[in-house]
Amino acid sequence: MVELLQKCLKQPEPNPELFYFIEDAFLHLDASEGRIQANFPLFFMLHLAGFFGFRIQDIYSERTPWLDLQEGQFVAEHPEHPQFLEGNFSYITAQLLRAQQPYELQEIALNQDARRHLLQAYQIFYALHVPDFGEMKTLSVLQTVLQ
Repeated sequence: MVELLQKCLKQPEPNPELFYFIEDAFLHLDASEGRIQANFPLFFMLHLAGFFGFRIQDIYSERTPWLDLQEGQFVAEHPEHPQFLEGNFSYITAQLLRAQQPYELQEIALNQDARRHLLQAYQIFYALHVPDFGEMKTLSVLQTVLQ
């Protein structure tokens, strides 16, 4: 989470809403365990994007089953490019977007492979929307730790 913030926060400027979101996130993470803790990085990545102006619009449905990572929204037609999520990964992303509080993450059952896949996809999402984002070095460590 710290590396993600370092890559996204380029210029120091006052943003009290972002500060309180980050502070609240770290406090919740510190007090969490189990599924909440395991799903927290996914929740954080998705909700943080809104502060930078590229939050994924949660309009997932049977008619819009693909998540186009370039456009940052669920779409009705299969994207022409490889940066998208489909099937259960789109559905899980919609669930994570709908979660407003960390305790709701307890209801989202994911295995380690699903978390790894989503973390990789969300990193691509950030790389598509944040100039000079590059690749996160801590992602491989986090993927190993998450169960």
